Amino acid sequence: MGRLIFPVGTILLGRLLINRRNRIKSEQLQQESEQRFQRAMNASQDGVYDWDLKTKDIYYSPGWKRMLGYEPDELPNDFSIWEELTHPDDVKASWTIINEVIEGKRDRFEIESRMKHKNGHWVDILSRSNLYKDDLNGKVRVVGTHVDISEIKKVERKLKEREEEHGAILKTAMDGFCILDTAGRFLEVNETYCEMSGYAEEELLRMDISSVEDVEEPADTAAHMQKVLAEGQDRFESRHRRKDGTVFDVEVSVQNRPLDEPQCVVFIRDITAHRKAEQDYQTLFREMLDGFALHEIILDAAGTPVDYRFLAVNPAFERMTSLKAVDIVGRTVIEALPSTERHWIKTYGKVALTGEPAHFESHSAEVGKYFEVTSFRPVPGQFACIFQDITERKKAEAEREKLQTQLTQAQKMESIGNLAGGIAHDFNNILFPIVGMSELLLEDLPPGSGERENVKEIFKAGKRGSDLVKQILAFSRESEHKMMPTRIQNILKEVIKLSRSTIPTYIEIEQDIQQNCGMVMADPSQIHQIGMNIITNAYHAVEDTGGKIFIKLNQTVLDTNKLLQTDLKQGDYAVLSISDTGHGMSKELSGKIFDPYFTTKKQDKGTGLGLAVVYGIVKAHGGDIKVHSEIGKGSTFDIYFPVMEKTDRTESFIEVEAYHGGNERILLVDDEESIAKLEKRMLERMGYKVTSRLHSGEALEKFKSSPSLFDLVITDMSMPNIPGDELARKIKSIRSDVPIIICTGFSERIHENNFEQMGIDGLLMKPVVKSELAKTVRKVLEKAQGKI
Repeated sequence: MGRLIFPVGTILLGRLLINRRNRIKSEQLQQESEQRFQRAMNASQDGVYDWDLKTKDIYYSPGWKRMLGYEPDELPNDFSIWEELTHPDDVKASWTIINEVIEGKRDRFEIESRMKHKNGHWVDILSRSNLYKDDLNGKVRVVGTHVDISEIKKVERKLKEREEEHGAILKTAMDGFCILDTAGRFLEVNETYCEMSGYAEEELLRMDISSVEDVEEPADTAAHMQKVLAEGQDRFESRHRRKDGTVFDVEVSVQNRPLDEPQCVVFIRDITAHRKAEQDYQTLFREMLDGFALHEIILDAAGTPVDYRFLAVNPAFERMTSLKAVDIVGRTVIEALPSTERHWIKTYGKVALTGEPAHFESHSAEVGKYFEVTSFRPVPGQFACIFQDITERKKAEAEREKLQTQLTQAQKMESIGNLAGGIAHDFNNILFPIVGMSELLLEDLPPGSGERENVKEIFKAGKRGSDLVKQILAFSRESEHKMMPTRIQNILKEVIKLSRSTIPTYIEIEQDIQQNCGMVMADPSQIHQIGMNIITNAYHAVEDTGGKIFIKLNQTVLDTNKLLQTDLKQGDYAVLSISDTGHGMSKELSGKIFDPYFTTKKQDKGTGLGLAVVYGIVKAHGGDIKVHSEIGKGSTFDIYFPVMEKTDRTESFIEVEAYHGGNERILLVDDEESIAKLEKRMLERMGYKVTSRLHSGEALEKFKSSPSLFDLVITDMSMPNIPGDELARKIKSIRSDVPIIICTGFSERIHENNFEQMGIDGLLMKPVVKSELAKTVRKVLEKAQGKI
C-alpha cells in the first residue's frame, strides 16, 4: 500500500505545482498584457473608454486630456456627463445609438458629434464603439474610441464652402459652363448657357455639344474630347445655334478633368457683340476720314525708346500721306521716314510706356503736310495715332496772319506816312530857304568864282535833301513809283554813306563800284530800298562775330551759259552784288528766304517781309536775284538789272536858267516868315508885284477888301486856322476867276493827281526852286489870260 500511496501523492503534488506554475505564468501574461495595453493607451492621441456594464465603471485613457483637456480622474464614473459634453444638436442622435447598444439592438456603432473642450470650444469627434459579450452572462462591456477630427471637418467645411461658392459662381457666371463626357454629352450645365442657348437644363442633359454647334463640317466630337484629354486643354472660336434657330459666335475653352471616369470642363463665352464690335471697328478703320496708325515702341537695353514700328495704317492714312501700308507696315519709322526728328520718338514713347494720351500739331517735311495728332495707348508697349490733315487750315491761318500783318503793316505805314508828312513839311521849310537862297546867290555871283562853286555845292546838297524827303514820302505812302533812267552807282553812294553811319565800325564795308556802269530804267527810291535791305541783312549775319561786307557793282553780258542759271534774256545787265562773311545758310534754307513772312531772325530783327519785297521789286524791274551761300562761308546776293540802250541823257548839274517873268500882281501867303521873304524876293526878281501875308486870315481879309487888285494867289497848304485848300475855296467864292497856286511839301488832301479837281490851278512841291516857281507862275497866269 505504501508503494501505491507515494505515486498518487507525488502525482497530486506534481499537478499542484504545474497548476501553480501555470497560474503564475498566466498572471504574468495578463500583467504583461495589461502593461502593453496601458502603454498603448498612454501613447494614443485618441480618447479610449472601457465601460463595464455590470459594475458601471468606466476607464478613460490619457488621450482624453489631449483631446478635451480633462484628466481621466476628472471624468465621472457615469455616462450621464456625455449629455453635458455633447453639443445640443448631437445629443439626441448620440444617445439613441448608445441606448440601442445597451439594449442589444446593435453591437457596434460609428457616429460624429461635437464635444465641449474644457476651455469651452467645440471639438469635432468621431466615435467608434463595440459591444463585448460573455458567452454565459451576455453583454459585458462597451469599448470605444473617440478621434479628434476637427482639422478634417475644417477642411471639409472649407471644401464645401468653396464648392458652394464655385457652384454659385458657375450658376450666375457671365460665361456658359458645362461638363462633358468623352462622347461630348452634357453631364452638367449652368443657367448662363441655358439662357445663352435657349434650351432648358433637362433638354441639354439629353444632348451632346455637337447638337448645338453650327459649323459647315460637323466635327468628330468624341475624337475632339480624346484630343483634349490627351493634351489637357484646347481653345477655339465657333458658332452655336440656339433653340430658336438663331446663331451666335462663341469662344470655347476646354480642359480635361482627370477622374475615374474622364470628363471635360467647358467654358463658353458669347462673343457675338465682340465680333460685331470688331467688324464695326474694321469698317470704321477702313472708312474713317481721319488717318489712323498703330505702332509698337522699340526700347534699348535701358528701357529708353529708340524707334517705333508701324503695325497697321488705314486707307485714309495712305491717302493723306501717299505712304502705302505695304511699304511701311513692319518697318520702323527711321527706316520708312529717315528725316523723322528724334523728339517724336520720345513723345510717342511716353504715350506707349505711361498710357498718358497726347494731343499736338506736327509737320512732316517728307510728306509736306501739317497734321493734328491725337495719340493714345491701346495696350502697354503700343500707341495709336489719329491724324487730321490741317494743311489747308494752316494755310488759311497763315493767310489770315499775313492779312493781319499786312493790315498792321498798313497801319504802321499810315502812321509812318503821317509822321513822314509832318517831318517833310518841317524839313521842306528848312530846305526851302537853303535851296532858294543858294539859287539866288548863283544868279548874283560871277561864273567861275570860288564863291559860286561853293554855293553850287550848297544848292546840290539841298536838292539831295529834297529828293530824300520825296523818297521817304514815296516809301511810307506806297505811292505810285516813277520809273526813270537811273544810275545805280549814284544811289549806292548815298546807301553806303547812310549804312556806314549806322553799322558799327568793327564791321568793315568794302566797295567796288564801276563808275561807268550803264543806266537802268528804275525807281530810284526802290533801288535805294533794295540796297538798304540787303546790306542790313549782311550786317545781321556778321553782327555777333564781326566780319566784312562787300558791295560791288559792275556791268556784264549774260550769254547762253550764264542764262542757264536764270530766267533773264540775253543782254547787258548791271549786277549789284552784296556779300558777307557771316554764318551762311543751308541750300534748303536759301530756297525759302524769299517766301513772305519767312525769317530766321529774332523777333526784333525782322518781319520776314524784307527779302520778299526786294524780290518783288527786282522782278518788277525786269531783273532777277540769286543767292549763293554755304554754312560757315557767308552769303552773296546778286541782283541783275537790264541796262538801257545808249541814251544822250546825263545826270549833270542843271545850271540856273533865265525864265520870263511878268508884271502881274500876286498875293503870297505862308506862315513861315523866311519862306515868305524868299518867295517874295524870287518873284520880285522876275518883275512881279508881290503882297505877302503870314496869316491866312489876314490874307483872306486883304483879298476881300480888294478882290480885283490881284492877278494870282500863291498860298502854302499847311497853315493854322485856315489851311491852303480852304483858303483857296473861300477866295474862289469871292472871285471865281482868280488863279490859285498851292505850295506843299506833303498833304493827304492835295497832290498832283487831284489838285485840278479841287479847283486849284497849280501845285508846287517844296522846296521850290526858282525855275519851277517861274514856269508854274507863268503857265498859270497865261492860262488864266487865255493865252494857252
